[in-house]
Amino acid sequence: MNYRIVNYDPVYNDQICELEKELWSRDLDINKSYLRWKYLENPYSDLPKLYLVLYGEKLIAVRGLYEWPFGLNGDSFPALCSADLVIHPEYRSKGLYPELMDFIMSDLHDEGYTYLLSFSAGPTALINSLALGWKVIGRMKSIHTQFYIRPVTKKLTDPVTVNKLIKRVVTTKILRKPPSPPRIREELWRSTNNLPANVEFGYDPKPGEMARLISGLDTSGKVVLVRDEKYFGWRYRNPLSGYFFLYWQDTELRGYLVAQTPLFMAGSMGNFNVLELEGQSPEIKKELMKALLSLLDFRSATVWSGMLDDNVRRYLMASGFKERSTAKSVAEFNETVLIRTTDKDNDRIEFHGTNLLDVNNWDFKMTYSDFY
Repeated sequence: MNYRIVNYDPVYNDQICELEKELWSRDLDINKSYLRWKYLENPYSDLPKLYLVLYGEKLIAVRGLYEWPFGLNGDSFPALCSADLVIHPEYRSKGLYPELMDFIMSDLHDEGYTYLLSFSAGPTALINSLALGWKVIGRMKSIHTQFYIRPVTKKLTDPVTVNKLIKRVVTTKILRKPPSPPRIREELWRSTNNLPANVEFGYDPKPGEMARLISGLDTSGKVVLVRDEKYFGWRYRNPLSGYFFLYWQDTELRGYLVAQTPLFMAGSMGNFNVLELEGQSPEIKKELMKALLSLLDFRSATVWSGMLDDNVRRYLMASGFKERSTAKSVAEFNETVLIRTTDKDNDRIEFHGTNLLDVNNWDFKMTYSDFY
């Protein structure tokens, strides 16, 4: 097949956003906002890392990479994270993906990048990546609350809710377009009146205060994502997600929780993911989780269990959280963190003597994944 692989060119923005409707949203303008936020406004990348496969002038495949710095004991290394792989249905199963990855690996190696990470590979991409030499660091176990029937039934029989549903269904049918995403500010503000005195609710991050808190926490010699002020100022502007923040503070910020819901997927506002839970003590983290549960009403919550200390985990399990069943095969998808080196002649995956293939050497959090 006569196609060529090129680096990002803004002339193809419309085609990129059209092709990425499979992963992002069905709204072209929203996709343009997401492209701009993720690749053009990323504070760690001078140039967007998007690789395009063209057949003539027709875009038939895209692979995106975004840069994040990872730190260990005060030192950091840049890593590119793979994302947003879409191949046009007419060109799948034609050997295009291996050639695309060979091109990318060679290009990145020439630019001096050593490692490529993946936090958001879907089932098919996961299988293909393993076949091409990616290595598994770990599969992320999670715990979640149940979606209880009685509160949901009560909510659905509420006249206001019924009217909203009728209006949405009728409007969607008439206009033949997907319904608007929920407005998270309107959905949650009524639930914030009974929070503990030290817990503040907000829809926006506090970049300076959050970065100062993170810099003072003990990471116990683990590899962590460098979350500095510019990170917090950028990360939570993702137009595909809705976020809210819980801050535990007295004279200063001593803990925070970040919760997210997807705005353009089924079940939006029905489940919130805990992307970060940080605090100067286990008690502060526990109070933040208590505050979260008081806000959720009938909604569910999900959190990677590896983010939790024993104290918080025991509290959540006693409060109705349950472990998600472990997948028995790669096809039964669990969120999986992958890594590979760009150097074909060197398969050592380490940083300053620390084995990067050992999941125990990392401090993974949901916020590392661009899926959220």
